[in-house]
Amino acid sequence: MRIVRYFTIISLSILLIFAHKSFSQLEETDLELVKILGSTTEDPAENELILHWPISLDFDSENNLHVLDSGNQRVLKFDQNYNLELGTGREGQGPGEFKFRAGITNSGSLAIDNTGKIYVLDNINSRVQIFDSQMNFLTSFRVPWTVDGIDVDSNKRILLSTFGSKTEKLIFVFDVEGNYVTSFADKIVMNKNASGANQMNFSVNNHGEIFIAFNFWPIIRKYNSNYELVWEKEIDLKSLPARLKSVFRDMNKKNLSPNYFESHDFLNKDILGKFGPCILGVKTFNEKFYVLFNPNNFIEFDKDGMPLKLLRYPKLYASPWCFGVNNNNFYIVQESEVYIYRRAY
Repeated sequence: MRIVRYFTIISLSILLIFAHKSFSQLEETDLELVKILGSTTEDPAENELILHWPISLDFDSENNLHVLDSGNQRVLKFDQNYNLELGTGREGQGPGEFKFRAGITNSGSLAIDNTGKIYVLDNINSRVQIFDSQMNFLTSFRVPWTVDGIDVDSNKRILLSTFGSKTEKLIFVFDVEGNYVTSFADKIVMNKNASGANQMNFSVNNHGEIFIAFNFWPIIRKYNSNYELVWEKEIDLKSLPARLKSVFRDMNKKNLSPNYFESHDFLNKDILGKFGPCILGVKTFNEKFYVLFNPNNFIEFDKDGMPLKLLRYPKLYASPWCFGVNNNNFYIVQESEVYIYRRAY
């Protein structure tokens, strides 16, 4: 029997709508641009940094920025002043080599643990590669299916996300030797033809708590360090500011409920092209987490899901691939640059 997850009341949590604080009442803060990594011209200077489809980033415990530069088949490390320190990688299938498909958002990802080890999802080569803090290759292990996200929890376990039709859960857990541990996080839609409707992003905080934000539904979840669901909440679309409501407008007009996806072929109906993703990602930092709304707004939450602030940055020429948060800085990744913003006080 197929279960439409969205409408199911489960014993662990009840789907909650944010009623305690309207999003339209949130304090709004502008972000100011402080730095751009990567050339912004078609004819860069000889020594200028050239990024080609950067698609993932993370930070080590010393706040050094690491960027997965997929089109150049490499991982780069920048110091706190954004000077390039290290880089590793080239195209191939051997240790320390990668095969990323530039422009495909699920072709790779990276994460860093609290010891500085770097975990690279080398997706087209169907593996995870692990490097030390100086980017020396340590080991790798194979993954049996297409994965689109990676993070590391407080127990040094590797979490890999997938929304494909071959799996029943959204996140799979492995140890550092590549042994399968467990899986968790139910899908919203069980129709195998509509697997794309389950696209999501996730992030793990310093306590090992996991936060999920679905790309095509205004839903966020929190799991504890034992991978148990703590809460699942729906963002109240009616209380969003007008500019944020617009990204959900086509979705509302078509009444794209899970029932729709249960009865339609997701790809043949071209649902993705009709309204695009509404939520582009989620990241944790300290005791907060941040959700990026398409195209240029963050909502800041506390770890219990209370909305705190609305953060805005100028709309860029292309939709972001991903983002990162570190201290007061926000890192927006798009086609060939990393834009670094800071809260404007």
